[in-house]
Amino acid sequence: MSTVLPSYNLFGIQAEPVSIEVEVARGMPHFSITGMPSASIKESKDRLRSAIEASGYRFPMTRKIVHLAPAETPKRGSHFDLPMALGLLVASGQIEALPKGMMAIGELGLHGGVRAVTGLFPGASMAKEIHTIIFPQANHEEARLLENVKCIPVRSLKDAIQSISGSPQTIVPHQNKAPNLHPWAITDISGHPHAKRALMIAATGGHHLLMHGPPGTGKSLLARAFPSLLPDLKKNEASEVMQISSVAGQPIKHARPFRKVHHSISRAQLMGGGSQGKPGELSLAHRGVLFLDEIPEFKREVLESLRQPLEDGQYMLSRQQRNLCFPSRFQLIASMNPCPCGYHGDQQHSCSCHPYEIARYQKKLSGPLMDRLDLFVYIPRLSYSELNQEDEIPLKDLRSQVRLARDRQIQRQGKLNHELTGKEIQKLNLSKEIQTLLETATERLGLSGRGIHKTIKLALSIADLDGRVIDTKAIQEALAYRKL
Repeated sequence: MSTVLPSYNLFGIQAEPVSIEVEVARGMPHFSITGMPSASIKESKDRLRSAIEASGYRFPMTRKIVHLAPAETPKRGSHFDLPMALGLLVASGQIEALPKGMMAIGELGLHGGVRAVTGLFPGASMAKEIHTIIFPQANHEEARLLENVKCIPVRSLKDAIQSISGSPQTIVPHQNKAPNLHPWAITDISGHPHAKRALMIAATGGHHLLMHGPPGTGKSLLARAFPSLLPDLKKNEASEVMQISSVAGQPIKHARPFRKVHHSISRAQLMGGGSQGKPGELSLAHRGVLFLDEIPEFKREVLESLRQPLEDGQYMLSRQQRNLCFPSRFQLIASMNPCPCGYHGDQQHSCSCHPYEIARYQKKLSGPLMDRLDLFVYIPRLSYSELNQEDEIPLKDLRSQVRLARDRQIQRQGKLNHELTGKEIQKLNLSKEIQTLLETATERLGLSGRGIHKTIKLALSIADLDGRVIDTKAIQEALAYRKL
């Protein structure tokens, strides 16, 4: 007797349908799994036998074949355990067949327990014909995010079998929109009005920002508080973030990601990939913030790998004759000291660095990478009185300003200013005064073509934040942020 059960296979952050074909026939005891299974799938033979017998059922002592179709693609993941066990029990006539449109996923323990798996959200979202899914209880929160799918949590193989024909316990999807909660708010930080203005502009247009200044002046704290200015995730953005978190095995959160990485990170950890094509830090920061503290301390190859993600909002990796596309539409917030000792230009401390050391330290950031950053902000040392100042504007008002400015951009062009292309910028009706100012600035500051476009996009965000049209004043403020 044979049976077929639906499942999925992960390639990067994408899920593809897989059919699990199970056949139990007469013959010498033999168990084979075909369809290019990984080592974790091959090892499931012993897990299946132990789990089935521990659940009070008979492991078929005949010829057994499990085929994972299509055969030409490699299969990975422990989520195949539960459907293979159910398939063996159905094919051997011990339980009834699963209803059409039902999918089961889960890793089996030796005593019949069902453990959590990765990729539940993209796997269940991929199969449009699936209306019921049996999944591990440990994936409860992730399953609550699924829509138009009946979700049945189970703790063991025995629970899964009972849920096929009985009245299983189901869960109700989330109905209310989760708030954008962050441990730090920008209004919790005293002083730094110039830096806060730059952060507001960056949040408005989705721009990348570099803060530089002496140690202890609040660069890291400002970066941690930056997400408090960002609006809540939209429905499509939340779906993208949840899909990446599910594949990476990260806790499901309802706020924009904030990823702070250490300078010892490798290029592979930053970009992801590997044999299983898992997302790296660039994708985990998608629709959120990637914070690189002390950016000159990062390896050069790591920093140079940021070029394509910063420019395109995605990057490609080739693995096993397949091209994996990882989304990376994040905002880069970076910080650095002006020199190795940190006190170059500080009026209260003397710098002990040689001019050659200072130049070498600052040149760790290549010209092409610097050209892809939008705002450069100096964070000075504050006096005692400035440290005790309180913000007069509440956080909700600051977030409201950013949200309204973003709405203006969406209504005008359907995207944020940072995402505008060169052709779209050329179509803008810039006044003669603006064009003359940009021409003068290009000659004096040596701006590249990308630098000119970034200045215009930055000026658009400044004008949107202030509720006015782009003018020479907005261009002048944008140019002030384009110098390190």
